Amino acid sequence: MLTSWQTEPVPQNSSTTPPATEMDRLRARVEQLETRFIQRQDAALAAAHQRTNDFAATLNGWFWETDAENRFTYLSPNVETITGLTPEWHYGKTRRDLGVPAFVPEAKWADHLATIEARQPFADFVFLREGAKGDTWLNVSGTPFFDHTGTFQGYRGTGADVSAEVEAKDHTSNLMQAIEHKNRLLETTLHTIPDGVQVVDQDLKLVAWNDQLFEVMDMDQSAILSADNPGKAFFQALARQSDYGENDLDALIASQEAYAVAGEHFVNVRQLASGKWIECRGSPVAGGRFLALYRDITEPRQMMARLEQQASVDPLTGAMNRRKLMSVADAEFRRASRYDRPMSLVVLDIDHFKAVNDQFGHAAGDQALKKFVEICNAGLRDTDAIGRVGGEEFVLMLPETDTDGAMMVAERLRQNIQNLVLQTDTAEFHFTTSGGVAGISFADSSVSDIIKAADAALYAAKRAGRNRIYSSASSRGGKTGATTASDLVFNTPAE
Repeated sequence: MLTSWQTEPVPQNSSTTPPATEMDRLRARVEQLETRFIQRQDAALAAAHQRTNDFAATLNGWFWETDAENRFTYLSPNVETITGLTPEWHYGKTRRDLGVPAFVPEAKWADHLATIEARQPFADFVFLREGAKGDTWLNVSGTPFFDHTGTFQGYRGTGADVSAEVEAKDHTSNLMQAIEHKNRLLETTLHTIPDGVQVVDQDLKLVAWNDQLFEVMDMDQSAILSADNPGKAFFQALARQSDYGENDLDALIASQEAYAVAGEHFVNVRQLASGKWIECRGSPVAGGRFLALYRDITEPRQMMARLEQQASVDPLTGAMNRRKLMSVADAEFRRASRYDRPMSLVVLDIDHFKAVNDQFGHAAGDQALKKFVEICNAGLRDTDAIGRVGGEEFVLMLPETDTDGAMMVAERLRQNIQNLVLQTDTAEFHFTTSGGVAGISFADSSVSDIIKAADAALYAAKRAGRNRIYSSASSRGGKTGATTASDLVFNTPAE
């Protein structure tokens, strides 16, 4: 191998090339060495440049450089992969030339430009780049560089795609805002709903509540919350108010703890000692806790009772309507049949009721109907029932009463009605009633069968002249299945 100061032998060809001088050989050698040096330098620069680009790629970003006029002079190739814009597109442009980035307030953009004009470093300037590849959130940082004399030469810096981070931050921010909104909503709900809310753990320690809890349950809130264990104090107060009957306090607490530990849904309705009706719904919640909602259902329960009464009571007379009377009588019929007990029905009809309406007016007719029911109720037991089954037709249901007993009841009512005198604005009037009695028999298969027998006796009484009570021959022990009227038992002069 030749040393750096040796020269390679030059082939001699005396016929075509003149002999080279020593100076020519040295000149050729210098040129060769310079070429090799330049090639090595270019290779080193290319390798360094590739390393720079590789580093930028691994950072999901790019490197950039500007001149002293803040014009872009270099961007690593990865900028095109991220933004869709080539490095060359940027060359010769300043940041001001690119315009105000999207989602950057003008004041913040002005501060950024002022920092560059002041040749100060900047970091984490985040903005949205709207490009051919879509919207991309970018983060750029830069630092000024100077020559050996301190003269400003430009900026060098980095850029990166931070879309994922921004979206994650927005998601987290939105999630936190949603949670905060939900908490505010729950807090508002707890203080605005009419229901009492109570959350206890498995030891009945009170975890959460609202003020309505103590209002609904008629309790002293301060006394409960100042107790060592407000949760247990709550149930103890219920027991002391006799809202749970005569149960022992320890037994009551144990039962409530069993609910909390079991973690099962339940619904119960209870009337407090004050008369208030409460519906309680319990459900397990996360963390081994138990949620109970207490609702005052006194008003809807009373409304339901009124609706049930309206659905079962004749609005004019207060007697049961046909549907309710049939339901009550059917239940009593099944009981009497099962235990072989007596039961009778009486069908009563006001005589010539149309004449009352025609002669004295419908107000007088209504007065007669109401007075009729009033007299019947006064002559019946608590276990008996009266229902209006037609315009002026009524049915009496008499449990534990045989036909003879029912005849006596019906006759007493007939006499009381006959002796009644009613007054209108212009005149006095009275009216009478006719009735048919039937008792349960072995042939009867339903309440309707008994009513048919009583109806037959009623019409026999009307044919006989009205204002009288007849008994059906289908009573227990009589002629099985007969529907004709028997001999007149009570007879008074016709009206």
